[in-house]
Amino acid sequence: MPHRKLRALGLHGWRTSGAILAQQLQRKGLAAALDDLLEIDCIDAPHPATGPPQPDVAANFEGPYFEWWDDHKAEDGTHTYMGWEESLDYLAAYIRERGPFDGLVGFSQGAIVSLVLAGLQRRGLALGGLPGIKFCLLFSPFQSRDPRHAAAYEGLIDCPAMVIVGEQDPFKSWSLPSAKLLKDPVVMMHRNGHSVPGADWEGVPRVRAFLEGVAAGGEADSANT
Repeated sequence: MPHRKLRALGLHGWRTSGAILAQQLQRKGLAAALDDLLEIDCIDAPHPATGPPQPDVAANFEGPYFEWWDDHKAEDGTHTYMGWEESLDYLAAYIRERGPFDGLVGFSQGAIVSLVLAGLQRRGLALGGLPGIKFCLLFSPFQSRDPRHAAAYEGLIDCPAMVIVGEQDPFKSWSLPSAKLLKDPVVMMHRNGHSVPGADWEGVPRVRAFLEGVAAGGEADSANT
């Protein structure tokens, strides 16, 4: 008997947009390869970008551009993500009004948000009264450097998750350690850079099996590759 289609909230990267994340997932066919299993609602962050996007983003994707926060670094090295509280309130309201959502799909800054949300919700510190996050697909995630998010990482985050990183990603050394924040994550690599892989990626069957496991309510595949 076929399982129901999962719904996920799509959280875009720094100074991009929900439309850009949708295009990143669509252009190389990954969204189509998962379409029978997963519906992704890609939304804009509530804050307009406080500066220009990365040159490759500007060259390939039209604005407007948004961000989940603006990173302010103090002289003592402390990072403060300005706008985080507004983003958290916005996401909680969106999930309440447009949900339920089964999971989160995040890229780069959006993957940071996804990890923080999963960790804080598990500890009763965010998204109270909303259905639990059942899974995360994390493309090029990082660990938050804002001390306010430290509680999200107290103990392993017990949420089925895939951490997907490009072999040529210049931020690979930041992304791979984030898997250690999770309990039994699936860690996979693709051949490209700081990007979302396409339908020709050899990891697609593994992603499908992971989603099928979540939809069935059983244990998602947690063996690392």
